[in-house]
Amino acid sequence: MKLLRLLSIYMLITVSLTSVSFAALDPAKEDTNEIKLGQDASVQIDKDLKLIKSGEEVDRVNRIGAKLAVVVNSINIPAIWGINRLSQFNYTFKVVDSPDINAFSLPGGFIYVNKGLIAACQSDHELAGVMAHELGHAAHHHRVYIMNQINHETRGISGLVQVLAAAAMMSKNVDAARGLLTGVNAYETSIESKYSVEAEVDADNAAVYYMMKSGYNPVGLYSFMSRLASDEMRRPSVNWGIMETHPPSQERARKMLVLFEKNNIPVNRRDVATVLGVTVKEDDVAGRKVSTLLIDGAPVAKLADREGEPGTDRVKKAQDAMDMSLTDNTRVQDVVVGTDKKSVYIAERKVLVFTPEDEALNSKSPILLASDAVTAIRKAIWKTKIDR
Repeated sequence: MKLLRLLSIYMLITVSLTSVSFAALDPAKEDTNEIKLGQDASVQIDKDLKLIKSGEEVDRVNRIGAKLAVVVNSINIPAIWGINRLSQFNYTFKVVDSPDINAFSLPGGFIYVNKGLIAACQSDHELAGVMAHELGHAAHHHRVYIMNQINHETRGISGLVQVLAAAAMMSKNVDAARGLLTGVNAYETSIESKYSVEAEVDADNAAVYYMMKSGYNPVGLYSFMSRLASDEMRRPSVNWGIMETHPPSQERARKMLVLFEKNNIPVNRRDVATVLGVTVKEDDVAGRKVSTLLIDGAPVAKLADREGEPGTDRVKKAQDAMDMSLTDNTRVQDVVVGTDKKSVYIAERKVLVFTPEDEALNSKSPILLASDAVTAIRKAIWKTKIDR
């Protein structure tokens, strides 16, 4: 009975996919069919997932999504892979209560974003990048296109396999029937995986243009992808074979850099993420405020009051100088100790000068303080290079 039920379900799915034809000449009918397909899938998925219906995360996703959707519905970004047809979808955005860093789209404009992904994005630009990518899948009709390709490449094969499997089942050769069904499933999966990789690249390409047109910095998608690539590099490599559907994040990030160069988009992740973030921490020491300069949370300098200038003001000036000097492309060798041995320079701009007052506060000579500051800044820069 289990095999009979499996065969029935498999035949139902095959017939359903085959009957959904999007090769008609009427774009309005094609869109209607696609929307219906997405709606049906969304109804089922909504039953299986725990959705967040209100709150800050939902408001943020809807705000960003609405801004992007206006562009997606009005500008046709030519598909490098998929169906090149501008459709008017009523894009719907849903937040899934899951810690996983994931997002996905359904045909017809249904976009799902996990709570974990929202938390992982360090700015609206990064979140917009991920959402624009999913909008690219929907706008270029990737799921429908993949379904059509599978139907085309397996035409005749599935029907024959179903007949043979049914015959095998009738003859009580359960293993043979199961093998036939498993084989055709694996074949269709391999086709889908092959095309899904191309769909990911096209969605990245579309996302960059959607972001440019909607006022978001496309570097947000790149910075988020770079962090994913860094995580992949730290994890053991897994060969998913026919189940591989996403090209490695590192490869996608490289292709985005080529696209940025083509469109003269400056790449500075500090504009879209907490890269080389220069901050100030204030502490109360013996009844007075003492400020510490930090880079990506690591201490760089603690400055004392000097000649009527509070240490807090000196730290704020140093913060501003570092913010002006640092970019995503700052090199480790751009950070040096000055010839006086007491100053710190970034790309030939003086950002810090240590004094005898600082020596009294830190119990270290200005020379050592400058050396420690350079080391801290270089470590932060080096980490960004690893995370690219």
